[in-house]
Amino acid sequence: MILLHYQFGVVIAALMVLRLSWRLLFGVPDASTDQPSWQRRFAAMVHWLMYGLLFALPISGYVIWVWMDVSMDVFGVLSLPRLLTPPEDDESGRALAWYVHYWAGWTLVLLALLHVSAAMWHQWIRRDGLIRDRMV
Repeated sequence: MILLHYQFGVVIAALMVLRLSWRLLFGVPDASTDQPSWQRRFAAMVHWLMYGLLFALPISGYVIWVWMDVSMDVFGVLSLPRLLTPPEDDESGRALAWYVHYWAGWTLVLLALLHVSAAMWHQWIRRDGLIRDRMV
């Protein structure tokens, strides 16, 4: 089961590189001008936090994996290289990687719930067509 966790982490990392590249190359749809500026700033902050966490999770997961004596083949297609060689007795570094991975995961879950809640609020309470505008 943990191998599947690692493999999906690699897939998420690859997808995030593609997603961030797309966003930087093509931008995002213009923000709705009828939203208050604090909402636009808050939405942008949440999006960038989610991007940061979606990169922090695979990176911290990779650092954790480097300490473990386990090889990883990503779905039998790619063998992941160990680019780092951490000291064997560095318990504080290992603990920090676990701490970052754990809390980044839970923070991402909370931000995703906030993101979905905001989308539902725009769709069913405000009825401002924000989701429709984003789907184009």
